[in-house]
Amino acid sequence: MKRIKRISAILVLCTLLCLPELHAQISKSPVDTIPFELGADNRLYVTVYINGQDDRPLRFLLDTGATDVVLNSNSPRTEGLAAFTGSVENNSANSVETLLDTGATDVVLNSNSPRTEGLASFTGSVENNSANSVETIPSTEPSQVVRMGSRAISGLKLVAIPYPPDAWDGVLGLSYLRNFDVRIDYRRKSIFLYELGDGQKAASDKAVRLKMDYRLGDPGESGVPVVPVGVRVGGVDYSYSLSA
Repeated sequence: MKRIKRISAILVLCTLLCLPELHAQISKSPVDTIPFELGADNRLYVTVYINGQDDRPLRFLLDTGATDVVLNSNSPRTEGLAAFTGSVENNSANSVETLLDTGATDVVLNSNSPRTEGLASFTGSVENNSANSVETIPSTEPSQVVRMGSRAISGLKLVAIPYPPDAWDGVLGLSYLRNFDVRIDYRRKSIFLYELGDGQKAASDKAVRLKMDYRLGDPGESGVPVVPVGVRVGGVDYSYSLSA
């Protein structure tokens, strides 16, 4: 009988010792899992809802290189969702560094950078649908609500850009995504949202951790996350920034 009590006590002690580890395991679970569509343009598209309009699902481009949430002012599905009473300056891809962006379909070299001279032969041409200038665009008060999956974030500013009507309804940028640790799984076509700090705990031991800086932000804002990297081409070292 004493032996049974001793074994029971040991089991209880082991359970108590394991509780912190069990809690850590639970905290590693994502708070939501969002399916995404990989478009023919190799961009990621998700369903987003604005200001509690749950009966109006919108097709949004997921763009980690965008600082704000954008509504396509040419899309009939976004009409009346928000009041654009202000304006902001929009800095579009106007950087002296090369940026690799999940919202971009190609790798871009800055033709004005002396570091890219002679790296490639440009013998053809393509259409580029992104501006390379600073323009003033409409914006809302920072009181809007944006939801993806079950996770709604309030107090956000929206901006309006006139994309083609059939392009997408909007762009989901960093002002929403920065509220989570985000993992994008292309194999599962899923986006995993974690509480801030939990994403690193959930990362595989094989995951490679990279230093991250913030660039291209407006005054008072953190800007876009970029990873500084070094590249050697033809025996010459170059410094670049990859947007996260």
